[in-house]
Amino acid sequence: MARFIPRLGVSASNQRQTSMESANIPVIISAIAALVSFLFALWSYFNERRIRIEIKRDEKVLIGKPHNPSFISLADHRDCVLEIPFHNVSTTKRVFITKVEAFNRKGEPVEMSWSGSTDNLGKLVDCGDVLRIDDSANLYLRANDGECINFMSVKLFHTFSKAAQVVVFDRSADLHQ
Repeated sequence: MARFIPRLGVSASNQRQTSMESANIPVIISAIAALVSFLFALWSYFNERRIRIEIKRDEKVLIGKPHNPSFISLADHRDCVLEIPFHNVSTTKRVFITKVEAFNRKGEPVEMSWSGSTDNLGKLVDCGDVLRIDDSANLYLRANDGECINFMSVKLFHTFSKAAQVVVFDRSADLHQ
C-alpha cells in the first residue's frame, strides 16, 4: 500500500489542494473552448439567416392583370384565351411557373391548358409543365372546352413562393371600369 509522502516544507493539505487545482485546469479549458464554439455556432446561424433573408428579398415576381391578348386576329378566338404578364424582379435567379389551376365563379375547377406562347389564332404552342421566366414573359391560358372566358380565378404556383398567388379575370368588372 502506497503512502503519501509529503514534500519538504509543504504541508499535506496544501499538496492535495495544488493537485486538485491542476486537475481542474483541463476542465476549465474545455469549458471555455465549448463556450467559444457555441458563440461561433450562434454567430454562424444568425449570419446564415441574414444572408437567406437578403437573398429571398430579391426573389419577387410581379404578375400583371389578366387580359385577352390583342395580337390574336379573330375576336372569337381572342375571347377564349387569357394572357397574364410576368416580370421577374430578381437579376440573378430564374423563376419557374410549376403549376396553374383555374376556377369558375362557383369555385369549381376549370379544365384548361397553359403555355408560354400562342399563335395568332389563339392556339397554345408547346403546352408544358413548367414555364421559365428569366426577365419577362407571358402566360397564356385556354379553357379546354373552347368557350369564351368571362370569368376565371387563376392560382399560380412558382418557385419563389410556397403559397399560390391568385389573379382574377372578370370581363363584366372590366366593362364597368
